[in-house]
Amino acid sequence: MKTALDYFSREDPFEKGIYANLKKEVLSLATEEQLRNLSKLVFAMIKPAAFARGLAPKVIEWLHLKGFRIALARFGQVKGKELDDLYLFVKKKYQESWWIMERAYSMAPAIAMVLVGSRNDYEHACAKLRNLIGPTTPEAGSMGNLRYDLKGVNRVFNIIHISDDPAAALRESSVFFDIKEVLETLTSNNEVDFTTNQLKPEVSIRISRWEIFSKLKRRCNVFLNSNELQDLLETESEIVSRDLSFDKEREELLPIEVKISRIASSIREKTKENAVNKARMKLSLEDKKMWDTLNDRLIAARCIELLSDEFELVEEPNFDLFLLWMIDRNIILDKWEEIVTHSSWAVMPQMVKDLRRYQKIIISRRG
Repeated sequence: MKTALDYFSREDPFEKGIYANLKKEVLSLATEEQLRNLSKLVFAMIKPAAFARGLAPKVIEWLHLKGFRIALARFGQVKGKELDDLYLFVKKKYQESWWIMERAYSMAPAIAMVLVGSRNDYEHACAKLRNLIGPTTPEAGSMGNLRYDLKGVNRVFNIIHISDDPAAALRESSVFFDIKEVLETLTSNNEVDFTTNQLKPEVSIRISRWEIFSKLKRRCNVFLNSNELQDLLETESEIVSRDLSFDKEREELLPIEVKISRIASSIREKTKENAVNKARMKLSLEDKKMWDTLNDRLIAARCIELLSDEFELVEEPNFDLFLLWMIDRNIILDKWEEIVTHSSWAVMPQMVKDLRRYQKIIISRRG
């Protein structure tokens, strides 16, 4: 069993120096009782999309039911230095997709919290709570996991952030609260008294990756005018409107998405052939919109294909350009449609890895 001070040990040279300094500060401030109780400390944050969806009251209630006392809380947008300091080591690991985190946290307020709870049979309370919330990719989890049950949107908008261990909890808490105040929660019974107005946005919104993807594909199909696609997209829309569990939703979507992806790919290939044939014929130089029409069909078909096939989305390096086209052509109509679509592409490689790791269905015509 580790002692309280063992949590500050790190192998990574960058982390090692930061946690060594934090350890010195803790030793100069903490009482023996606070050090003994350090394993009970957790830093948590209800993320912007969860707040915008009106889920904060459910998350707070769930935390209480799991035996966690919310000792400190702070409401507001997380940006700039606070965001960089909170995800200090994560930013380094996921540098290529970090830009999406800054965008994501600008969408709505977040709720930073210091929790105190028993560890039970776990090494510390952080490990207990991380096990209860489930994997970083919500769809990779199981019923009973908070991120799964509340249908987190993707790895970025996955309901809640939880610290890895007690030392991380102390470091992350100190981004938002005075470290003395944080240590005092370990020897007091103080608890935040939330009000309804604090926990709910003025208007709650519904945010679902597959619902948003379905809307975008139906708008893209206006450029293709495919009745076959339209029928499938209506079936898709009906499935995602039923608020099924992730596993059931993915099971029902798989055969539909495979068909949608194949048809979109076929339309794109036929449009390319048509474009080549036109280019080799005697053309009317007065037809200035010919390329616009062909290009719109090519891009619309590719967008439908990408939004129906997770492997295709992983491997598409130019998705930013497709997203700009969707904005320009009024396919993407609001900021949540844009950020959910953009962030899902940015983190899809890791999401697919998580889905494989937990032996979940990957939606792709490749099988």
